[in-house]
Parts: sequence; C-alpha cells; structure tokens
Amino acid sequence: DDSNFAVSNTITGGSVNFYSLEISPSEFSDAIKLSTDGNEECYFRDASIITQDNTISVNNLQTSRFYCSVSVLNGKIYVIGGYHGTNYLASVEVYDPITNNWSYVCPLSGIRGRHTSFTYDGKIYAVGGNNGSALNTVDVYDPTTNLWAILASTANMITARNGHSGALVGSKYYVFGGNNANLLSECFNLTTKTWSAITSMPAGFGKCEYGSCCASGTDIYVAGGCTGDYNTVYVAYIYDTLTGLWNKLPNLHYSRARHN
Repeated sequence: DDSNFAVSNTITGGSVNFYSLEISPSEFSDAIKLSTDGNEECYFRDASIITQDNTISVNNLQTSRFYCSVSVLNGKIYVIGGYHGTNYLASVEVYDPITNNWSYVCPLSGIRGRHTSFTYDGKIYAVGGNNGSALNTVDVYDPTTNLWAILASTANMITARNGHSGALVGSKYYVFGGNNANLLSECFNLTTKTWSAITSMPAGFGKCEYGSCCASGTDIYVAGGCTGDYNTVYVAYIYDTLTGLWNKLPNLHYSRARHN
C-alpha cells in the first residue's frame, strides 16, 4: 500500500542501478515509476512483474552478453555492445518498460566491450573499451536519427583503456584506471570535446581494472577493482573534482572486482 518503497537492483536478464519504485503520477496512473541513479525515469505498466522479493521480472535480452554497458535515456534502458561467446559485439538493445520488450537499435560504429557509457544532452556516449585491442575512441548515439558516430580524433582519450570506470559530473566525464592505463585518469570536457589528464589514482588500487565508481555532487566515489595480476582490492577513495585530490575512505569489507 505504500506509494514509495525501496527495492533491490536485480533485474532478470540484466542489472540496472536504481533507487526506488513508486506509484507514478496521475498521467501514468496504471504504471509504476523506476527512478535511476542518473535522474532518469522509467515506467512499468504491469505491477505483477514486481516479485515477492522486490526484484523485477522482465523479458530476457535477445543476445546474451557480458562486458557490456548500460545507460538510461528517455525512459528506456540501453544495453550496449559487450562480449558473447568468443566475440565482441556491436549490437545494442533497448528495453521499453511500458511494453516489457527488448528491441535492437542501430549497432555501434564497431565492436566494443569492456567500455563505459553515459548519457548527456539527449545522447549516449560509449567510451573506450576493447575490440581485440584497447580503444581510445568515443562513439555517440543520437536517438533522433538512430545512428552512432565516432567523434573526431581530437576527442580520443589520451590513453586507450578497457575495464575502466567512469562518472559524469556536470558537463565533464571522468574515467579511472583500466587495463592498459594502470592508475592514469582523465576527464572529458563535453563542451570542447577534449580530454585532459587528472590526478592519477592512489597506488592502493594497483592496476585498477574493473573497479566501480559513482558521482555524488562534485565528488566521485571509487571502490574496488583488481591489480595487474588480477588480485582483487579492498580500497575505496573519493575523488574531489573541484580540487583534484583523492581522499581515503575505509576499506571495503570484502575485496572485489567486476561489481556494480
């Protein structure tokens, strides 16, 4: 009977970070709203997909994949690229919570996995990754044309990387670590479409592949990952985007990598 209740972040067939489900406003009186960590909203028409343990049962992806990225745009969930079997993927699927269906949209400009993605100004940006070699390119999706396009070489990352983490703060996108990059970090200015180096990650992160991060205000919380020899780490830090300084947090209870 509550109009606002917390749920877990597990979705059958994939996973998406979100904070809450709630009964939606009157214009969607028969729907349930999903509020994501990117301040986007999705609406589910059928409350019966909410299971007893507060997970959401939805239709499976059309192509099984991992090392993909997930972004929310215009109330829909995009699963981008990744890896299937022995091959990297260019395919992109979009989930419509109104119909509970997945459909393919225009594929990436090329195969890409172990990348990150984010939404900004009505478009999706896929950053770095791997297609057999580490990538430094940025591929951008425009839903109005249903097309992806690689940005000019002047918008390439300074260091090609995959298995990195990334977070958007205002009009700047920050990437940290990753295979091929070790502790190097950099920032993408979405106004000028250029990258600049920022303070490297603390040594405790090791090589920092497959860590995770999220932004809160002007701070970015970075936690976990693995070293060059694939030992997982406990460390967690805050990166202050205003000062460029790293501030230590208490260690995680368990070392981990490839988490969300």
